[in-house]
Amino acid sequence: MNTTLNKIREYGPCKPSWEKLLAALGKTQADDDPISFRYLLDTLGVDDAAWCLRTLTYKEQAPIVVDLFKLGIPASEKGIKDVFVKHFGDGQ
Repeated sequence: MNTTLNKIREYGPCKPSWEKLLAALGKTQADDDPISFRYLLDTLGVDDAAWCLRTLTYKEQAPIVVDLFKLGIPASEKGIKDVFVKHFGDGQ
């Protein structure tokens, strides 16, 4: 499952994370090239990768959100990363 810079930009990301993502991708502006959620996790960390889930449809989000809620609150960072790996691959 992927998202794009244009979809992320629609939701008003914070400036530091936006600039970090653009720099990591070697870009200066948004486009519609696919970006994997595993890449977002590895590049931006758990909080920003989870924030980017809003760019998915509700149908795409549902199984991920269910797994995150199963972790309980507060969930460990490792637990959240494990859910991302389950749904988006291990990046290998």
